[in-house]
Amino acid sequence: MINPKVKDLFLQAESDLGRSQDELNRPAFDVVKYAVCVTGRTAIHRYTKCLYLFYTEKNGDKQLENPTIEQMVDYCKQHNANLAEMNFFPLHCMNRDVLNTEEVFYCNDLNQVKTCSEIAGEIRDIFIDDILGGQLELVQS
Repeated sequence: MINPKVKDLFLQAESDLGRSQDELNRPAFDVVKYAVCVTGRTAIHRYTKCLYLFYTEKNGDKQLENPTIEQMVDYCKQHNANLAEMNFFPLHCMNRDVLNTEEVFYCNDLNQVKTCSEIAGEIRDIFIDDILGGQLELVQS
């Protein structure tokens, strides 16, 4: 059984990634890069937090209070080989940890924001395959 908090986070991340991908499906000159950036980043954070919460609960480990994306990724990489192979460097947009600052900023490069949306999709696939055993309906019901 999936923790209700993880389920809610996953569904929010699904919505974020959907909005990001919908925006990317528009003609390049119509894409609102700010929207892709923010929703993609948020999806990454939420999917990663789903994995983090799942693994800490499964292993009986204490959860950090307000962990950064780097802390969650580092922890989750210890428990998932697919995640360990992923490149998270794009998350350091403009040399900042995108989720460890209150400052409002976003990438204005279409390829960069597309990459963040792709990273969110990869983390989603890892969650679905490894945690849900490919059974997406476990969080959709």
